Amino acid sequence: MNARSPGVANRLAGEIQARWLRSGSDTVDLLMQRAMAAVAAKDAGLALDLLDSILTLKPDYAEAWHQRAVIHFAKRD
Repeated sequence: MNARSPGVANRLAGEIQARWLRSGSDTVDLLMQRAMAAVAAKDAGLALDLLDSILTLKPDYAEAWHQRAVIHFAKRD
């Protein structure tokens, strides 16, 4: 599928990312929102703690693993 404009492409990308963030668990979704807020606030330690909690609850949640990897990559860890 080709987007007709950059605005449409950005909207579609946002919708895809929002779907990736849905885990099927209200608790996990809330923890992920808090983890993403911690990332935005540049608090990698808190974000990693929250992501670890998410993965304890839902170890097959790929987006939590992805976000952990992104943080470790950014930290060159």
